[in-house]
Amino acid sequence: MDVKLKVKGMHCKSCEQILKEDLAEIAGISNIFADAKIGLVSFKAESQEAVKKTKEAIKKTGYSVE
Repeated sequence: MDVKLKVKGMHCKSCEQILKEDLAEIAGISNIFADAKIGLVSFKAESQEAVKKTKEAIKKTGYSVE
């Protein structure tokens, strides 16, 4: 499934890269894209559990999910 999340707190390319690296470690997600300008993270998820883990990882990294 394709997932798009609004994420607050990203400000630059470095923020995008850090978030993509952290999310790449989560099993069950792929094709991760982060855009600080519009506050968007998108990815493909194999399950709702993968989506839940992704949201938790985003929050743990210091950003907030709307």
